[in-house]
Amino acid sequence: MNLFYDANNIYEAGARAIAGSNFKQATQLFEMNQLLETAHLQRDLKEGRYEPEPGQKFIISERGKTRFITSNVMRDKTVNHVLCDEVLSPSIAPFVIYDNDASQKGKGVKHHRDRIEVQLHDYYQRHGNNQGWILLVDFSGYYPNIPHDKCLEVMDGFLDRSGLQPDEITVAKWLMRKILRTFELDVSRFSDEEIEEMMHTKIDPMMNVGVDPKLLTGKKMLRKGCDIGSQPSQNIGIIYPYRLDNYAKIVRGVKGYGRYTDDFHAIHESRGVPGGASGRLPRDRQRVRPDHQRKEDQDQPDRPAVPDLKGPVLANGHRQSRPENQPEERHQRAQEAQGIQAAAGCWPD
Repeated sequence: MNLFYDANNIYEAGARAIAGSNFKQATQLFEMNQLLETAHLQRDLKEGRYEPEPGQKFIISERGKTRFITSNVMRDKTVNHVLCDEVLSPSIAPFVIYDNDASQKGKGVKHHRDRIEVQLHDYYQRHGNNQGWILLVDFSGYYPNIPHDKCLEVMDGFLDRSGLQPDEITVAKWLMRKILRTFELDVSRFSDEEIEEMMHTKIDPMMNVGVDPKLLTGKKMLRKGCDIGSQPSQNIGIIYPYRLDNYAKIVRGVKGYGRYTDDFHAIHESRGVPGGASGRLPRDRQRVRPDHQRKEDQDQPDRPAVPDLKGPVLANGHRQSRPENQPEERHQRAQEAQGIQAAAGCWPD
């Protein structure tokens, strides 16, 4: 049976979706009717009538940076779990380099930090010194600027090599196109020339926030961008620039290379090797499209683009990390802060 039509798969995917937000009223209502919702989803998928919703959009401020987040309804979260857990993740997993650490089971931020430490130790052991270079690159506006045509080209290629049944691949491709359609931005108020320029330049995902709804007619849509917060976007973010990962690891043989979604680093004894990898990016951007920027070029234009490994990064082959504050020290600082607030007259009664 096609895995998308299997009621057991749909029910279990719904249970995983519930586990992530079981404190919400909408989730609890879905759980009360989960068997009925499963039957309806099974029918809609079989008959090709399933239509995902755009979801609820909201703005958060994370470390001083404003982000536009999407929260899908429970029906769509259930289908996303079937698509991602059963199809997309297993399809791309064999092609993901080990040092690609975002949004994968058994990896994450801690694993990425540990891998950077291992790479620094390995560099010192191989060279016997800490003289080298680290290239840091960030894709500016990564998720909002992924073109849908290039994204589908990449994802379709992995689905075709997944080993799934032909009818399952067909449904997966159909769902991907349905989901990407919910990511499109309404650009009806712009001219065709402006829309064409948007396809090749960086855009703001919040461009429609505060715009008069009468101007958002839906006549023209921008087929670009993936919503942060939607599960398929995580799989897309993991694998979309895989050509760059393979180029660095396989073609250039940079052992100290790693990527976490839209940020990657390269460690090498020669400035020319990681710099050469960065120099290749403009040619690869025909496929990878989101703009790349060296962080050092952006934040410190008067300093070299790649920092030297001297100083606090390595000392005798060991990374110098900032020690964690002890509980006693944290408590003492909290008391000092309270005393300052009380002296200033801003301490609550």
